[in-house]
Parts: sequence; structure tokens; C-alpha cells
Amino acid sequence: MDQMRDPVIVHVIGRDAGFLSRLNAAASACEKEHGIGCRIGTVNRLGDVAKEAPQMTLIDLDSMSDAILGQIPRYRQQFPNTWIVVTYQQPSSERMLGAMRSGANDFLAHAPTVEELHAVLQRASQGKSAVSVRPPGRIITVCSNKGGVGTTMAAINVAASLSRRLPGAVAVVDLVLQHGDISVFLDVPTTYSVANVVTELDRMDPSYLRSVLTQHAAGMYVLPAPHAPDEAELVSAGQINGLLQTLRNCFDAVVVDTGNEYNEQTLAALDSADKLFMLTLPDLPSIRNTKRSLELFERLHYDPSKVVLIVNRHDAQEKLARDSMEEALGRPVQWSIPNDYVTVMRSINQGTALQMIQPKGRLVTNFDQLVSMHILDQVNGHAKPDSVDVRGKRSFFRR
Repeated sequence: MDQMRDPVIVHVIGRDAGFLSRLNAAASACEKEHGIGCRIGTVNRLGDVAKEAPQMTLIDLDSMSDAILGQIPRYRQQFPNTWIVVTYQQPSSERMLGAMRSGANDFLAHAPTVEELHAVLQRASQGKSAVSVRPPGRIITVCSNKGGVGTTMAAINVAASLSRRLPGAVAVVDLVLQHGDISVFLDVPTTYSVANVVTELDRMDPSYLRSVLTQHAAGMYVLPAPHAPDEAELVSAGQINGLLQTLRNCFDAVVVDTGNEYNEQTLAALDSADKLFMLTLPDLPSIRNTKRSLELFERLHYDPSKVVLIVNRHDAQEKLARDSMEEALGRPVQWSIPNDYVTVMRSINQGTALQMIQPKGRLVTNFDQLVSMHILDQVNGHAKPDSVDVRGKRSFFRR
């Protein structure tokens, strides 16, 4: 338990009585368990200050218009030491990015746990930013809906390619919590894993985070999955969201491997992603499962431009297969990774990225072009992937 300290003055802007009730209950428990409390008061608008400036201003975006974000810069000038926190029920990368760019410091869950409120109050009382003044980095999530598609290989080599453009500013995260393989593929220890970091988010800044993560020879920092299944069960979706936002503010790019399982934790990573690389294979079971995933993304209201459809282990001579896949999926294949099993297995067995064993190989070139076009938005003369008009064509995928 922390030593007793003066309560943090908190101004809440919002009209949700239920949220205020939950916040007060969490605050009462936080004071009892951790010795840090808060004095909560409601105000009608940003900038309303009675006697003293608050140490923390909490904005409930669910009961207020997002237009309030436009008032934050002026408020920040008036009260530079006030910790600005936003809350809403369904976090998304777009809303989070908008809030952070407006000048918000932090995020609090709409139904905060005692530990989550404690962490935010500590940052507010100490003036320690969960985010820095640097622009937030991009999150690239690599996923599939079937095992053996190659998400781990792709995540590692996307991160390695980014590391050559953004030295020391890229992280790769293994969110296949029960049985992740990034630590094996890259031959790094799992002594400090996702399970450790999510319990220390209140103390995470760029220098500390980089000091506890392993930097691979290919340049990226590696955050492995927990080494034991029972540790993985303790990681919540809310913690994953906090983890990714913390990493976003410490690195220019964060590449996340979610594997092929959809659960609350991986959905948090999908929601947070700026780009979602959906991997599939040129075979019927993979295409069927990919179609289901694309339908799920539609139900989640993901922007179609967020999802990049990628075929792994593609044989360029099988043009009909690509046409058939596009017909079955209802959208063009946006990228293809060539089939080079021998080289990929060689990199895995050596515990490294492809660029370390074949720096000018076709796979490395392919990943560099993928990163340029779909992450860095730098076409650099490369032709965009061709889309195929598949209307009227018949496919074996229709059986």
C-alpha cells in the first residue's frame, strides 16, 4: 500500500450518472487499498475552475460531443500542469489518436478497476506522462483465421523492415498469449513478457521500456508472450489496450502478432490497429476462414482501408487461383508474399529475421515494398497491386 498522500483534485466533465457512481466507488476503494484518493467534482464545461486548478480533468466522451477535443489546446495553455484524461466505453485507435493529438495525456476505462484508477491517479499526481510529446506511432496488427498461415513470420519481417527505416523505434509484440512463438523465432528470452509489462504501465516511459525489452540484431525491440499459460490467463483486454497505447507513445511503429484466435485480448489489438494485415493461403480452408474474418470486420465497422488482404506462400504462376480467391472474397488481393519455404525455415532455425541471412533476397525485397506501400505510404515507384475484375467468372471456391 502506498503512503497516504493528499487527494488528487479531479474535475469530471460528463453527464453519465452511472459513470460517476462507478468512478466514486473505484476512488473509495483506491484510497483504502493504495492510500491515494481523489476529490471528485463535476463541471459543466472545460475551463470551469472554482478555487483551484485541478490536478486531473476527466472528460467522458460518451456523454459529450467530440467537439470538446477542440477546446483542449486552449485549456492546456491555461492549465499546463493539469492531467487531461479521456474515457469512453468502446476505445478505438481513431478516437484515441484524435484525443492524444488534441492534447489529452491519458485514457481511463469507462468501468475502471481500482488498479486502473490507481495508475492514472499516480500519473496525475506525479505529472508523469503516459505519453510523450512525440507524435503517436502506428500500430500494425497481423492476423489470420487459421493456424499455419504465417502471421508470426510476417510480423517479424515487417518489423525488421520498418527497423531499417526507423532505427531503434520499432517494437514487435506477441499477443498469441497462450502459445506465442516470436521468442522462439527470434531466439530471445521470455523473462520479461506481456504479462510483466501490463502490470507496470504506470511506470512505463520510453527509456524504461527499452531498458527492459530485448533489442534483436535486426533492430526491433521484442515483447514476447508469457512463457506459461497460467500467466496468459491473467492478461485482460483492458490491459492489452493500455499496453498498445503505451507502446504507441514509445515507438514510431508497433507490429503485433495476434495469430489465428479471436478473443477479447486479440480484438483489442484489432481495434487499436491503424493497419490490419489479414493473411491467408491460396487454399480452400484458408479462403473460407478469411471470408468469415472479413465479414466480422464489417460487423465491427472497420474502415475497409484499414484492412490489407495478403496471400502468403503465393505462386505467381497460379493466376487462376488468385482470380478465384478475389471472386470468393469479394475484394482484391492487395499483396502477395512469394513461396520460399527453404529460406523461411532457415531464418527460423537461426533465430533471426530474413534480412539477416538474405538481405537482398526476394522475400526481403517483398517485405520492404509491402512496408513502403501499406505502412509508410511511400510507393517509391513500385506498381500498386493489380485488382482483377472477377465478375462473371466461375470458381472452384463456389463448391
